[in-house]
Amino acid sequence: MKNTLMLLGILGFSLMGFSQVTDNDKEAKEVKLEEVTVTPIVNFSYQNLVREDTTPEYVQNLQDEVARYDVTQDPNFNGDYEAYEVIFSQTNGRIIATYDQDGKVISTFEKFKNVTPPESVRNSIYQLYPNWTIHKDIYRVTYFQGEDVKKIYQLQVRKDNQKKNIKVDTKGNIL
Repeated sequence: MKNTLMLLGILGFSLMGFSQVTDNDKEAKEVKLEEVTVTPIVNFSYQNLVREDTTPEYVQNLQDEVARYDVTQDPNFNGDYEAYEVIFSQTNGRIIATYDQDGKVISTFEKFKNVTPPESVRNSIYQLYPNWTIHKDIYRVTYFQGEDVKKIYQLQVRKDNQKKNIKVDTKGNIL
């Protein structure tokens, strides 16, 4: 009986806290939105297809810029062309993106240098070439709307005076 009364008391105090709404609470919850425009990402499918969780943040950030870029707002864009090309550059890479008249990404050619390959790629290389080191690396992504995206690491491995150039996909398959 004592436990039941105690439980009811605790429950009663808990519910009282939820039932007390002050004027300050009402003001904090009230939000007026004027002239708000919500625009979906037109290039969401591009973004989902090219992004890899294992790639560095700076690669993902540039890919996000391509997806969010509204080419129709560009002062040089007039809509008369079937395709409009924009180059996005940063220190270690660049993306050449082609947009259609509606602002959708129809193709990209992406190249990034000094990208640490994901573990699956490194493991494949180290299994095939033990005691070799990755000397140079380039990450390339090729996107064409409606086609499979190609994501390839071009690596140069070295050991002593030997060197080999190897292409590997993101899963670690040697091409």
